[in-house]
Amino acid sequence: MITLVIITSFLSELSLVEIAENDLPLLIIGGTGYAIYRFKSRQKRLAKTTLAKPLEDLKANIQLADRKVKLLDSYLADNDVAQ
Repeated sequence: MITLVIITSFLSELSLVEIAENDLPLLIIGGTGYAIYRFKSRQKRLAKTTLAKPLEDLKANIQLADRKVKLLDSYLADNDVAQ
């Protein structure tokens, strides 16, 4: 945005101060818009990460339960063969 102001000043042969005076509201609005965009995108990222952690924990618990069930099945199968 600032680069645009500098390029515009060279192309229009106006001084940088005159351009800054005219474009100051535009720079403020642009900066505010960018700040809002960054804030919203950060909130979305945080929401995804806070949701991802419980899902990973749930997957780990399910995998652990599956391993325990398989171990129990093999134990019961071994005991059935022995009897």
